[in-house]
Amino acid sequence: MEGLLMYVYIDESGNSGLNMFDSDQKFFYLIAVVSKVNIQNIFSRHFDTICSKYNIKELHGNELGLTKMSNVCFELKRILKKINPKLALIYINKEAYVATKLFDTILDSGENYGVATHHYNLRPLRSILLAKFLSIVDTDILKEFWKGAIEKNKESSRTYFVSCMKMIAEKLSVNKELDLRSKEIFNNSVDFAIKYSDNISFYNDKKLSLMISPNVTFFIQLSRIVEKQRCKWNSNDVHIIHDEQSQFSKSIKEWHEIFSDVDAPKYINVGMDTIDRFKLLEGSSIKISSSSTEYGLQLADCLLYLYKNKDKISKKSELYTLVSYIKSKSIEEYRMDFDQIIVEAEMWYNLIMNINVDEEKGKEMVASLEKQRLRKLAEYEKIRENIG
Repeated sequence: MEGLLMYVYIDESGNSGLNMFDSDQKFFYLIAVVSKVNIQNIFSRHFDTICSKYNIKELHGNELGLTKMSNVCFELKRILKKINPKLALIYINKEAYVATKLFDTILDSGENYGVATHHYNLRPLRSILLAKFLSIVDTDILKEFWKGAIEKNKESSRTYFVSCMKMIAEKLSVNKELDLRSKEIFNNSVDFAIKYSDNISFYNDKKLSLMISPNVTFFIQLSRIVEKQRCKWNSNDVHIIHDEQSQFSKSIKEWHEIFSDVDAPKYINVGMDTIDRFKLLEGSSIKISSSSTEYGLQLADCLLYLYKNKDKISKKSELYTLVSYIKSKSIEEYRMDFDQIIVEAEMWYNLIMNINVDEEKGKEMVASLEKQRLRKLAEYEKIRENIG
């Protein structure tokens, strides 16, 4: 039946391994070219013709540059018209990713009993708190946290983590702009994290440190976007071809095996008000391949190069028509940067402010949740005292 087959060609850019603070690689990008046809089998002659015409071995955006990309623009448009793919795009500011990871590590009320459940597990409140959290963390704090996150020795990792918590505490002590309630929430979370650091999942062994890389984390997010297209096309035979990245290939394959398993749960709870799709691209296959043997990956590379450099391309140029094409064919563009975090927080804040609520009942509910936090914290501290 037409539409049952689906091919997903994934390329990435901005890979700096586990170094999130490379000044030359501040951003990480992912693209998936989603096609109903096997590009390698059907369109190899078209790509061979382009390479022969321009005397190049392969199509790679960085090697061609914008000038030579303009030369192959017409041929690429012809190929894209025939393939008619859909595109999934991801753009990540690496420091924003680390800041979000730090926030999740110390504000997760499932581990940090200094935090009330609703502050972290209700998405609107979590989003607003994250935006406020950005005002108290700087690059030095993020670097200290990340050193601990990728440190292989657990005690050394703990040293970095506690040092990071003390740096945040110092920032909070001199901060005059943050509202008192938010400062109290952050101080409670930091105090608990310092005192009971062994209850916080700050440490990642060698395997887990690869799992927290943006290469793996956002491969999962990209797969969520592609899943939407799979459902639209009703595709039940999905083949993923991922550009070769030896450092993370094993982790990517392992995660793919977990979320594509036929017995995996379809949804999981990720908060008091949110469920997330867990099972993705059920029964799909994945192949890690070199772009030299996969024209679909070369096409993904060229489109990702244009997406990255769209601000450098004149809107009047022929090349910009490809940028417009990328936008028109996008299933979804997922962004994580500081501006996006602020925009989302403002959206939730404005929404909350425009909801008519019974103020007295609201105060009672907040007071009840605070009592629950204090009771849970007291129970935990008593257990720790009895352990000695």
